Amino acid sequence: MTSTSTNRPEPAHKGAALASPEFLDNPYPGFAELRDQSPVLWLEAMNAWILTSYDAVHGAFTDERFKVNFSEYQVNRVGPSVVDEPYYKQAQNSLVCNDHPRHTRMRSIFRKALTPQRIKELTDEIERQCHRFIDEIEQQAAAS
Repeated sequence: MTSTSTNRPEPAHKGAALASPEFLDNPYPGFAELRDQSPVLWLEAMNAWILTSYDAVHGAFTDERFKVNFSEYQVNRVGPSVVDEPYYKQAQNSLVCNDHPRHTRMRSIFRKALTPQRIKELTDEIERQCHRFIDEIEQQAAAS
């Protein structure tokens, strides 16, 4: 998966459509198109690589060369003031912004608490809460 900007592939799918309403309404055909092209694609419109297969994602997540220190990356990208931003404070403690060993430690907590059986037991309550949130959003939208 090693590549440089000089040998990035030019996929037929430029990635711009990934944020379109049509794609968001039904992303599956677009993802299938991406998977058909390659398990690893450079999307110019997003200035990013996209991994479209389990093996590619697993390989990237388990390869030490792809580790990123979230805090260091954000400070370098935005500047030292980023540490005062609410998103930074929240994200630095999230599962997806951490690598092993912290990620593994956090994941083990969720894995124990969110077994398939427990999720099945919580399904009715999750659906009730989702409907309540949707109703609140609709009421707020109607009021404005």
